[in-house]
Amino acid sequence: MEYKERVETGTLRNMMIQNIVPICCHRYNYVCSTTRIPQEDVDDLKTFRGTKHIVVFCKGSMYRLDIYSIDVAGNESLLTPREIQSKLEDIVKDASKRKAAAGTSQIVNPSIFTTTDRTRWAKLRKSMQTEEENATSLNAVETSAFCVALDDETPKNLSEEFHLYMTGNGYNRWFDKSLTMIFASNGEMGLNIEHTSAEATLPARLWEFVYYHSKYDANGNAMHQGLQHTNLPVAEYLSWNLDDYSSDIADIKDKWEGLVKDFDGYVFFANKGKNFIKKLRVSPDGYIQMALQLAFYRCHTETPKTYETAATRFFKLGRTETIRSVSEHSVQFTKTFDDPAVPSKTKVDHLKAAIKHQTLYKYDAMNGQAVDRHLLGLYLAGKFSGFIPKLFTLKPFCEADRLSTSQGPRRYDPIISRKVADKTDPVGGGFGAQRPDGYGVSYFLDGEKVHFLISSFHHCHDTSSVKFGEAIQRAIDDMKALMELAK
Repeated sequence: MEYKERVETGTLRNMMIQNIVPICCHRYNYVCSTTRIPQEDVDDLKTFRGTKHIVVFCKGSMYRLDIYSIDVAGNESLLTPREIQSKLEDIVKDASKRKAAAGTSQIVNPSIFTTTDRTRWAKLRKSMQTEEENATSLNAVETSAFCVALDDETPKNLSEEFHLYMTGNGYNRWFDKSLTMIFASNGEMGLNIEHTSAEATLPARLWEFVYYHSKYDANGNAMHQGLQHTNLPVAEYLSWNLDDYSSDIADIKDKWEGLVKDFDGYVFFANKGKNFIKKLRVSPDGYIQMALQLAFYRCHTETPKTYETAATRFFKLGRTETIRSVSEHSVQFTKTFDDPAVPSKTKVDHLKAAIKHQTLYKYDAMNGQAVDRHLLGLYLAGKFSGFIPKLFTLKPFCEADRLSTSQGPRRYDPIISRKVADKTDPVGGGFGAQRPDGYGVSYFLDGEKVHFLISSFHHCHDTSSVKFGEAIQRAIDDMKALMELAK
């Protein structure tokens, strides 16, 4: 909440590329207090600046918690960390009683509706708003600063965490909310981000700020910061009247459970990192992109349509552009790599040319000289005018990317990032594949390793996140051996 206050008052330190070039920070305004409101035609993205409450999910129940009150000096201010902790403990007690009273019956809430298609959810929401009880609770959720989910699950490894934070159980994620903080019962935690509002690097910087300022005593209790308050707010249980929606809930929950089981998420650390790639005198990002191309070709004997994210925040209101890392050079590289008849020097030449292409394309994309967003603008203009040119019906343009990738930084604020590294080692974040037969791959380069978060779908027998991860590690090793051999 302190971070949110700094954004809203304009006192959060601006970010710079290599501490030299300023970048647009407009999207910070949408990290908190933002909700994607479903509509039958086009959704609304609404931000509620100055909001002073959060919504907490616990054991199927939902609560509104105001986290400002009058302090002992007579001023309205944020509750202290220990005061917030006491309120969360009260919520856990109340939710546990409600769950015990429900017995074998599952406590349900309309968060399951945020998992279905937008038109259906829009109609359900419109109907719910005609009933005062539902309208009041909906307003509490949609106007909240963010959501907090206190989950019962105990993930045993990073892959299980990835799956938990991405999906939930249907009643503990409001997927329209810009930011949800998720805490497993064993103390592990992660975030769920609604991508419409902002790119993942923005909430990731928020969490670096949180790690830096968090303080706990020897027993794990939050330490007091600031003035205490005379009267602490009481968490408000959000009630719903869902009698008319039981068939919708059952149907949507069944479909959601199928999607959850289908999600194949895998987290692993490649045993080589940025340092060794720099010794090979090539771009670390380009090297990893070519490792992904080689791994995919070895698994599927074809070159995938590939997406890589580039930030366009050199420009006002800039968000992203697409790096098209596939080139004639990368195709030749992947096709010849395992051919013993092709000389090592030729393979290395293909590899270096492919990396050079990817690097130049990345700089073009960051500087507004790529093509995807331009073509998308033309396509949307045609769609809204009722005439879509034939170009946009061709398969290379309209099909989704089979390999969707993104690289993110592991450190943000140069002043505090080193101190954060001493406290924790964040893994990074992942996302879903764009296609049923595709992969979503995010990676985070460190000095001695690379963090990979890979997603695919179990129902596609041609894909496997674990096997693809193994293929990536093999590609990284084999490319290193090739380049060292050809020196």
